Amino acid sequence: MRVQAGETLRALPQAVPGRRRRAYFGFAAVGLIAVVGLPSVKFLSQLHTYTTQVGEQRVLQLPDGSTVQLNTQSRVKIDFSTSKRQIWLSRGEALFSVSRDPRRP
Repeated sequence: MRVQAGETLRALPQAVPGRRRRAYFGFAAVGLIAVVGLPSVKFLSQLHTYTTQVGEQRVLQLPDGSTVQLNTQSRVKIDFSTSKRQIWLSRGEALFSVSRDPRRP
């Protein structure tokens, strides 16, 4: 584009602020979902909490063939995935009969 002396340049069109703002918030929303949502999703995982009340006893059969016998007023959280098995006894007493599983130590 050639400009002659005395001519004024027309301003180049600016990006529409609303579009830029919507795009920014869209990317921010996707990022937020990725940061907050994905860690809470455990692929092929089973997380369960079991409790017993006063005077109650319970026998749990786990997916790998192991058993857990919960005594009265007990709470256990069980997390099974394709590569591990974790059990947390947060209250009471439990008797574990663990089946051997080399894929999930």
